[in-house]
Amino acid sequence: MKTKMDQRGFTLIELAVVLVVITALLVFIYGPSSGVFDDDQTSETKQVTAAFEKAVNTIRMQWSAEGGQKDKVEFNGLFIDVTTSGWAKQLNSSVAGCMTVWNSVLPNSPEIEVYDKEVHAEGWSAGGGPNVCYFINQQGEAFEEEETPYFRYSYEIGQITRFNL
Repeated sequence: MKTKMDQRGFTLIELAVVLVVITALLVFIYGPSSGVFDDDQTSETKQVTAAFEKAVNTIRMQWSAEGGQKDKVEFNGLFIDVTTSGWAKQLNSSVAGCMTVWNSVLPNSPEIEVYDKEVHAEGWSAGGGPNVCYFINQQGEAFEEEETPYFRYSYEIGQITRFNL
């Protein structure tokens, strides 16, 4: 008869159970939103989106700190047009206005071009219209609404919405 003193180590089943539990914990902790499993395109989009959001929020905080009455705020040596709520805004309601916001908010940003569904931008493209801008990280690929990483900036309310990230 075996006693507890005779038993040494773990059985294969016990080790397998421990490995399954550890794997489940790692997937939970480092899930899809953590960036650990992202491709380069998604990772870059997350970084640029975060930088854009930080800049927009900094501009608004500066506007507020200066009394919240100005229609322009100095940021990175540029004067940025802002809404009556202090959000960086388009200079006009076209895609060119979106590109102006991109270049003024992110002065060291990646190159951007006007979105064209027939021509796949090698990097970033911009689309949109009145009150909203879309910034798409195409990387030479066709824009797929359910797959391509991009974000939307609604400047009237300062909202940034992420897609496929």
